[in-house]
Amino acid sequence: MNGSSLGTDKEAVLVEMKRLKQKADRLLAMSIRLGQPGLVVEAEQLYREIDKLSEYSG
Repeated sequence: MNGSSLGTDKEAVLVEMKRLKQKADRLLAMSIRLGQPGLVVEAEQLYREIDKLSEYSG
C-alpha cells in the first residue's frame, strides 16, 4: 500500500467516526428529551464502535 492510500483510508475512518459520533450524540439527546433509556444503549454501542475505529486509525 502506498502512502496516499493510507492517508485516504485514515481520512475515511475519521469521517466515519465523526458521522457515528454525531449519530450517538443525537441518540443521547433524544433519550434525555423523550425519556427513552433504550436509546442510551444504542448510543453506547456507537461510542464503542468509534473506539474500535480510533484504534484502527491510530
